[in-house]
Amino acid sequence: MYVDKSGREYTVKELQKLDSNFNPETTPRKTGVQYNKDTNTFFRTEFQNNKKVFPTLTPAEVEMLPAELRKGTKEEIYNNFNGNGNSVTIKSEINGIKYNVIYKHLDEYPLDANGNFIGIDGNPTKTLSAGQDFGKLGTTGSSTGPHLHLEVQVHPVNGVLPELPEKDKFHFKKMESPQGSYYLVNADYFLNNISNK
Repeated sequence: MYVDKSGREYTVKELQKLDSNFNPETTPRKTGVQYNKDTNTFFRTEFQNNKKVFPTLTPAEVEMLPAELRKGTKEEIYNNFNGNGNSVTIKSEINGIKYNVIYKHLDEYPLDANGNFIGIDGNPTKTLSAGQDFGKLGTTGSSTGPHLHLEVQVHPVNGVLPELPEKDKFHFKKMESPQGSYYLVNADYFLNNISNK
């Protein structure tokens, strides 16, 4: 999916009209191995015919993964194979809708030995404050170079996705993952029209 900052989606043909040098791969693209801790399986995300699919790795493919990354608790293994790399999720509720604002691919984040952030006052905290450092730009996880990947998601509450305000529907896209459906929110729209209210 290709989206501009106003939230308009472009097809491959539209992009090729805008830029004659635009030439997306036509063969499946692999974006890295990930781990589903609920099913205890490894999978990868691929794009086939511009559709995202999640094939499970065969036992032989799993054996080729570094052994030290396959050991530990389910949570540790999940963290080793998370396509997001080092990431921070900030949860907030605006107008009754719960948003996860995720900063991905960070090189590092300031945590103490117990996994707490270091607050502005120098004390450990699980809650971030405005102006507080929570990570450094990086390229961990499925990333090809340093960048800030900001993603905004809305997940179901008690198994049900929330009803969206009519004015916002264009900027929310329903997505499917191995864990279920969720909305992916246009990050520019969220920053400029939802979070600043």
